[in-house]
This record gives sequence, C-alpha cells and structure tokens, in this order.
Amino acid sequence: MKTLPADSVDTVITDPPYGLGFMGKAWDKSGIAFNPETWRQVLRVAKPGAIMLCFGGSRTYHRIACAIEDAGWQIRDTIMWLYGSGFPKSLDISKAIDKQSGMYVKGETSPNSRKSGESPSGCYGEGVQSKTLPNPQSAEAKLWNG
Repeated sequence: MKTLPADSVDTVITDPPYGLGFMGKAWDKSGIAFNPETWRQVLRVAKPGAIMLCFGGSRTYHRIACAIEDAGWQIRDTIMWLYGSGFPKSLDISKAIDKQSGMYVKGETSPNSRKSGESPSGCYGEGVQSKTLPNPQSAEAKLWNG
C-alpha cells in the first residue's frame, strides 16, 4: 500500500484478519487490523470522500472500528450480519407445560414413513408418536397460552 499514490482509490473493501487466532495461524494474531497506522495508510491512498467497507469478527469488530476511527476515518454506518446457531426455532410454552405433565396423545406411525420406525414427525423410535393435545389442558398451561 505504501507504493500506491495518495488520493488514488475510490472505494476500499477489505476483510482484514479478525484477531481470533483462526486455526492457530500467525497471520490472524498479527493485530494489523487493530493498528491505527494501517488505516492511516488506507486513508492516505483513498480519494477525498471515498468510502470503506471493512469486515470484522463479532468479538473483535470494536477494536477494528476504534483503530479506523483513530486513523481519521468517520464511522457513518454499521452493517451487521446477525445469526443464531444452536437455538430452538420456537416453543409453545403451554404445550411444553402440558407435555411435561404427561398430557399428550399417542398415535400410530404413518404408513408413508420414509424409513422403518420413523414417525411422521421425523423422530426415530418404537413406532409411536407423541403429540400434545391441541389446546392447553392444565391450569398452568392455560396461563401461558399464547
């Protein structure tokens, strides 16, 4: 970057090392993205009014953002990709209360099951499907309905 002339770049799109120690690689432990001097060099080659899109890790983006700001850039907007993993998709609390209380019906597996012993819900077992009753049954479940 030191060989690039000043005011020569319209837009900067970068994905610097996040400083997470990715797979134990040394390049991800360098701290280069947290160093304001890195971003001063980027600002030097950027034309006046140029924009930068800089990616960062969810645990270290604040360090990158501070270094960018300390180098003289203005932080205008932040775009985040938020995602969850390993979380339940949804839970009807009233049905969960009734199920824990044993208030459910049993039905036979579907004859159209894809695999032997697979219930219509996709669970493997002894060919019995457990399903809570459609409406809350217990007083506590009725309290939590909806």
